[in-house]
Amino acid sequence: TLRVVKITREGSVDDAISSLVGGPVTSSGAGGGDSYTPKKSIMLFLPGLDGQGSYSQNTLLSLTNDYDVYKLEIKGNDRSTFREVSDFVIESIRKLEEEHPDVEEIVLAGESFGGLVASFVSARMQNDLMKLLLINPATSYKQTVWPTIGPLLTQAPESLFPFLGIGVLMTLAVEPSQITEIGQQIVNRINS
Repeated sequence: TLRVVKITREGSVDDAISSLVGGPVTSSGAGGGDSYTPKKSIMLFLPGLDGQGSYSQNTLLSLTNDYDVYKLEIKGNDRSTFREVSDFVIESIRKLEEEHPDVEEIVLAGESFGGLVASFVSARMQNDLMKLLLINPATSYKQTVWPTIGPLLTQAPESLFPFLGIGVLMTLAVEPSQITEIGQQIVNRINS
């Protein structure tokens, strides 16, 4: 399931756009009810491969001083294609523009995999996108094992998907040459 949620100062997360044809963007809980004044800038954050961006929560909360911050969430069992995710992001940006006609700018920010999606969305939207912020974008995708492993993982039974995903991430997060080098140093110390 794809959805966009609003990050509020209190740290709560409200549904903002629940689907492509979802209801209006809400601002409930954002800054204390009636006293809340919408910002002139909106940031839509696209998380990395985990699909949640939980690791960025504190940063996103700090940005609520200057932006109305929204975040894309991709559930672990979601099987949307890259194109479907980018279509959803474009529709979400259009919905945010429609719901906030007085906004001066929308910043599309993407981290890692989200940076790759943000780059693709930016290319598709061209001049319609106001600002783009890429944070460690996964632009070396084709040089990794993901083009091969990714499609295989999406075919896995839903019950196995989280375990397979974690397993693949663990093998990619550790660089074998570093293990060999560090391991050899440890063996040398033990033997000396």
